Order: sequence, then C-alpha cells, then structure tokens
Amino acid sequence: MALEQERDKGEEQVNENFSIFRHQAANVERRKNTLAQKLQDVRKELSGLEQQVEQKKQVLRSTSGAEVMSAHQFKTYVTKVRDKKVVYKKKKGQIEEILTEREVLLRTIDLLAKKYQWLKEKIESMDGTVVDPVEQPMPVRPRTAAPSSSDVEELKTLVVDLMQTLDKRSDQLAPLKKIHAERAEVLNEQSEHVRNKQNEYERRRAQMEKSYEEQKQLVEEMKQQEIATTEMIQSLESQIAEAQSQLSTIDGEDTNGGVARLKAQLEETQRRIEQLNQQSAHSIDLTAARNRMAMWRGLQTMFETKLAISNEKVKMV
Repeated sequence: MALEQERDKGEEQVNENFSIFRHQAANVERRKNTLAQKLQDVRKELSGLEQQVEQKKQVLRSTSGAEVMSAHQFKTYVTKVRDKKVVYKKKKGQIEEILTEREVLLRTIDLLAKKYQWLKEKIESMDGTVVDPVEQPMPVRPRTAAPSSSDVEELKTLVVDLMQTLDKRSDQLAPLKKIHAERAEVLNEQSEHVRNKQNEYERRRAQMEKSYEEQKQLVEEMKQQEIATTEMIQSLESQIAEAQSQLSTIDGEDTNGGVARLKAQLEETQRRIEQLNQQSAHSIDLTAARNRMAMWRGLQTMFETKLAISNEKVKMV
C-alpha cells in the first residue's frame, strides 16, 4: 500500500507540472491563431489595395496613354527635378546678371551718344569738321562654324559641298606635296653635301694647324741656325781680318810658322765649308746657303793663294 501511495503522489506532482505547460501551450496556440487571423486580414487588405492600384493604372493608361512610374522611377524623377531646380536657380542668377549688365550697357550707350553729340556741336561751333565713323564690315561667317539651320536636307547639301571642296583642295595639294617632297629630297642631298664639305674643311683645318705648328717649329730652328751662322760669319770675318794682317806681316815673321798657321786656317775653312754643305742640305733658304758657300769658297781660295805664296817664298829662301 505504501508503494502505491508514493506512486500516486508522484503522478500528482507530474500532472501539476504538466498542467502549467499545457496552460502556456494553450496561450501560445491562441496567440498564434490570432496573429494568423490578423495576417489573413492584412493579406486580404493588401490584395484589395493592389487591385485598386491596378485599376487606377489602367484608368491612367486609358486616359493619358503614359506608363505609371514605379517607386524607384519616381525617386529618380524627384532627384532629377531637384537637380534641375538647382540648375534653374543658377541659370536664373546668370540671366539676372546679364540683364543688369545689359541695362548698364544701354545706359552707357545713351551717355556716349549724348557725349558724342555734345562734342560734335562743340567742334562745329569752333568751325571744325566732324568725320562720321566708318562702319566696320561684319566678318564673314566661316563655313566650318556650327550651322545655323537644323533642316536635314540643307545640312546634307552643306556636307556634300564641303566634301567636294575638300576633294578639290586635295587635288590642288597633290602636285604641291610632290614638289615639296622633291625639294625636301634635294634639300637633304644638299645638307649631306654641306656636312661632307664641313667635315672635309675640319679635316683640312686640322692638317693645316698641324702643318703650321711644324712650320713654326722649323722656322724657330732656322732662326737659331741663322743666329749661329751669323755668329760663325762674324768669327770667320775676324779670322779673315787676322789672316790679312798675317799676310801683310808674313815677310817679317818666321816663314815655317806662318805656313803652318795658314794650313791650319785652311783646314778650318774646309771643315766649315763641309758643315755648311750639310746644313744647306736641310735648309729651305737656298739663296742664303749659296751666298754662304760662295763666301767660304772665296776664303778657301784666298788661303790657298796665301799658302802658295808662302811656299814660293820658302823655296826662294
């Protein structure tokens, strides 16, 4: 019995807990049914509204013939309208500025006309002559400018005329282009010839500068040789003077000693002649070299004559 009572007591506690859950489940089910009913009502209302919108769209299509905008299209349209409103305000401000400037310019023209009339009357009162202003001719509108007409046929005619004019210009330019190409080729050849001439000129200039330096060095060497030769001539002239003095006093001197000195001077003269021969082989001034050679040969002849005279005197003794 005790076990049965404990079992019944446990089942009663479980039934009490289940009753709470069943109560909550019943509440949830009731709310679910309520929400489902509301959702069904809203769907019916939405379906009715969609039918009304579709009917109104059909009415608009039948009356105006235009398509009904969607929400996205309507938002895009509103954005464009706002942008156009901003542009409109900007253009309106520019137009107001232009109108204000126009009023100022009209007032300026009026003042200038009055000023011109006053100056004209003043000049005429001073017995002057008024020269009327010359109207400037209106500039001719170029054919390549934007066309003033929007007629398709007129625009086609204008395009055809322009194409024909372009073809004529191309035909006229063809021989000119050929002449230009020929002259350009001749110019290139002449330029190449000038460059070659310039290179040849530079090469010859370098050679002439090199030759000039060599000739300059040779002239310096010849000047030094000329100085040395001048000194040598002066020395020989002094020796000739000494030989003449010896010749005048040879009778009073030792005959054998005088002959020996003459022989030594003769050998020295021959040696100098050989040196001059060697120098004249490398010298450019042939006339000066010949003159020096003639002078030394004259000295040699003189010494040989003196030596012969001395030998004859020795034989006579």
